[in-house]
Amino acid sequence: MLNFMVTQDGLQDQMLTIVVELEEPQKAELRQKCIVVSADNNKKKQQLQDAILSLVSNAGDDILEDRKLKETLDESAIKKEEIASVLVDMEQTMNSMETIRNGFVPVAKRVSRLFFVLTDLVQIGPMYQYSLEFFRNIYKATIKSADKVEPKLNKKERKAYFIKEFTANMYRNVSRSLFVKDKLLFSLLICLKIMDEVQESTGGMNIPEIRFLMTGGTSVTMERANPAGEDSWLSTKTWCGIMELSKKLPKFKGFDTDFEKNIKAWEVIYDSNSPQSDEHVWPGKWNDLSIFHKTIVMRLLRSDKVINMIQKLITMEEELGQEYIIPPSFDMVEIVSDSRNTSPIIIVLSPGADPMVDIMEVQKKLKQHCKAMSLGRGQAQAAKDYIAAA
Repeated sequence: MLNFMVTQDGLQDQMLTIVVELEEPQKAELRQKCIVVSADNNKKKQQLQDAILSLVSNAGDDILEDRKLKETLDESAIKKEEIASVLVDMEQTMNSMETIRNGFVPVAKRVSRLFFVLTDLVQIGPMYQYSLEFFRNIYKATIKSADKVEPKLNKKERKAYFIKEFTANMYRNVSRSLFVKDKLLFSLLICLKIMDEVQESTGGMNIPEIRFLMTGGTSVTMERANPAGEDSWLSTKTWCGIMELSKKLPKFKGFDTDFEKNIKAWEVIYDSNSPQSDEHVWPGKWNDLSIFHKTIVMRLLRSDKVINMIQKLITMEEELGQEYIIPPSFDMVEIVSDSRNTSPIIIVLSPGADPMVDIMEVQKKLKQHCKAMSLGRGQAQAAKDYIAAA
């Protein structure tokens, strides 16, 4: 089986090439020329070596008297010096270009990572499939938009702008095509991907922890009696999940025994209308848990508040914020401005919804002629004629 899916490293190199071509077009062109010249010179060196070897192997008894071989050796020595000189210059130029490219690595790394958020969405629904071209177009538009920012950005500010603005642009463009129920999950995937990159130096995020957050406890083995008693506020399923959490995840080692010792304090948190609030101090060292780890605990203790905790996690993430938990409103003008004339805009409607008012409003604002038709039996040719005339 052949897997044609792009890899993280391969995509990062593509994104790096795009940003350098748009930010440093002359140097990017020079780099491409250097690559071609370098390959050509290496080929010439190999041809000279092959020619010499061929002459030596076919030389007569007295190799020193072979005039053609001597002339070829002399010519080869001169050409090798010329090629070596050119290659030295090429190497210096390439090293200079690599320094420039390395400066954009943080941008390319973040952008390439976020592409795999889109590929993960297909696990939610087969309709959520996005092409690499769609992704690249958002990326290129983001880079070009930096020139319109006032006051003008310096190089360091531009790189930070590319990362922040691309994330926002991708979120807006993709959110339009998601059902409402899936939009918060999309924001969470972006958040987790950013957190994973931030923790890259320590091995990235703990996958079993993420899995536990998604699935909750699965154990039904009661190794110890329920500390709150039978038929109490603490269900058997929750208590089994707490013991499983302490056993499976090193971060929560000893959580079950501490939970037993502070059962009254945990009951207060459980009974609260807003257990996710910072006003509640968690017992012992568990109050120092990160928001992510507290969300895992809340998954067991009060699953009805997990959404609130996820919203809090996304809001508190430095590179995201409130705008990532409030889906962008439907704006047909913005959709049209972001679209291309080679791709149709498809609107999935719920019963009773009619986008024609918005479409006609866009027509007026953009001063463009718009033809409307209902598709059905016998309308195929008419539709083709409308598209051809557009």
